[in-house]
Amino acid sequence: MAIPDDIYIEPGNYLTAELAAKTFATVGLSNCFSKFKICKEGHLWRVGRDDPSRINTEIAAVRVPFHGDLALTSIGAIYVARFNSGCIEWIRPIDELSADSRSLLNGPLEEA
Repeated sequence: MAIPDDIYIEPGNYLTAELAAKTFATVGLSNCFSKFKICKEGHLWRVGRDDPSRINTEIAAVRVPFHGDLALTSIGAIYVARFNSGCIEWIRPIDELSADSRSLLNGPLEEA
């Protein structure tokens, strides 16, 4: 079983307006309780960890140069975010992708 990361969409990005200020689960990045955010400029950042063995340990925010499609899940919905060198290109509901595109996703397609 994969350990999910959280990914938060910061308000202010025109591509993600309807999904702003929401947090999704994903297992396509680090699989270790990490916290990520998509900032209003569209960049992907690793901003922290939820690791019980490292309580009170802070990590510096790091820009993540992820390239590809990433499944984002929440209760009752699955979205796909496409990144190009760490910058988001689009976010769409999973239903809008072809079967071929779905097969290339980074992470499983399970609702949270």
